[in-house]
Amino acid sequence: MSNLDRRFWPFRPWSAILSAIAMLAVLLLILAALRATIQWPSEKSETVVLIGITLFSLLSISPLLEDVIIEL
Repeated sequence: MSNLDRRFWPFRPWSAILSAIAMLAVLLLILAALRATIQWPSEKSETVVLIGITLFSLLSISPLLEDVIIEL
């Protein structure tokens, strides 16, 4: 079994970073559209939603980080 077969993220590292950036951009555009059309989320909960969007967009980087930690 090759070294690439045992990885959590089988692609190149830049693809994880690009996918995280793309996901963040798409989710922020969706949030802006929701905010403009139905005024969701309220100002009180906007911070929580932004933190959730940031964490969700970073999920694609976590398998890459696991591979780096395992290699150490």
